[in-house]
Amino acid sequence: MRFRLVPALIAILLHSSLVCAANAVRFRGIDYVHLDALLSEKFLNGTAELTYWGRNIVITLPDCQVIIENGGDRIRDRNGLVHHLTNPILVLGRDWYLPVEESAPIFNVEFSVHEPLVTRFGGKTLLLEPEDILADYPFAQVRNLRPESKTVELTRSVNGWSCLGESPIAEALEAGTTLVLRRTVSIDDEDWVIATTNDELLESWLIRDADVANSSREVDSQQTYVARLLEAARALASHERAIRYGPRERRKNQVALTSDLCWSLRPCENRLYEMVSERAADGRPSSITNFITGRWLQQYPLAVHDLIFREQQKGYHQVWGLHSWDHPKSGIFMNAYAPESLRGDTLALEKKMLEWGIVPDIFYRFPGLIHDRVRLETIIDLGLIPVDCDSWVSGMHLDRLPTRLKAQSGSILLVHGNGNEARGIDRLFKWVEDNPEFDFAPLGLFVDPDAALEDARARAVMTVN
Repeated sequence: MRFRLVPALIAILLHSSLVCAANAVRFRGIDYVHLDALLSEKFLNGTAELTYWGRNIVITLPDCQVIIENGGDRIRDRNGLVHHLTNPILVLGRDWYLPVEESAPIFNVEFSVHEPLVTRFGGKTLLLEPEDILADYPFAQVRNLRPESKTVELTRSVNGWSCLGESPIAEALEAGTTLVLRRTVSIDDEDWVIATTNDELLESWLIRDADVANSSREVDSQQTYVARLLEAARALASHERAIRYGPRERRKNQVALTSDLCWSLRPCENRLYEMVSERAADGRPSSITNFITGRWLQQYPLAVHDLIFREQQKGYHQVWGLHSWDHPKSGIFMNAYAPESLRGDTLALEKKMLEWGIVPDIFYRFPGLIHDRVRLETIIDLGLIPVDCDSWVSGMHLDRLPTRLKAQSGSILLVHGNGNEARGIDRLFKWVEDNPEFDFAPLGLFVDPDAALEDARARAVMTVN
């Protein structure tokens, strides 16, 4: 699939072209060394190979092997000992950067903490010249993030923010709007709430707590659209299912495009977001939901910055769903987490998103689409809606229930924007070419209580039979 460069897209590409070529970077006060510089012939004289489906980097040195494991949050040294990193390696474009202070002793390298930064090994010296990335980004101080469960109706207009950070996006929420308050939080010593609109779009906003207190009245939470949706989600959870698709008749020629951003060591799939940007520039409905993980937020700062910047483009609609902090990739996935651990994992992710100025939306996707009733109900108790898919695009050619059906009206599509499933992006592009009549509509339009209850009843019949 080919793209032409339109003005809005050119601006985004110029912005996202910030890729570091320095032999070291500094991010939020931590220094990182470029792996290529560390392994250069003039220093450690080693090679690096990405293995195990992109999860590990095997480093071969003249006298041993060292393995960066689990997507870069731990290193197995020459003696087989595993060192867990407080600061996982950074993935900047196609380059890997290791935290200098933590990784130096693992490689038997001496490191000077004074300026200029110097590393030494076997009589060799490597002078590091860190490039400070995102030095001016206004990361927020986030404290006291707590679940809330209250519904209010605005008695007069208030401002709601869909994004803070360096380019805040605010909109006036009119009197008469019903809001479900889901979180209270302190951001830079100011009290806020996270609220979701009580309608089918389910848009989430940051609103100053004082504005809510002075400009709203509490209403019955049980008679709301969101309450119906949560009850439908519970009905599905009783069958260990999450929402997979939307109302097919009402979503004629519409699909919801979702991108999972689990931790990885591969470059982000920029072509996916460029395609959505181009459709927005053409005036077509162009919404994408990023189901984001905490580890990805930690390790891909430039890619995160790029996604935030894209929200400035007219017509480009972005939803920020939750995909866990840890994202285990084997065993029973999040089913291994006790309810309290799952709750803590989820709130840690929301806190990190808020530090970036990202407002967490109401949607949650379990890693691997694996979940049992206990874990589903834990997420629902946090006021979140579990969302699977009916069309995991890399496998939709199989046309199999429950998650690998061919895309159709009302489908929720799943691709991986983290670089781990290029085949799925290729198949999405082919599907877009073959089905030009389809639009990418906001996920909220597909998270529908009636469609969810229909799926729950169908599952109940299957269980009885």
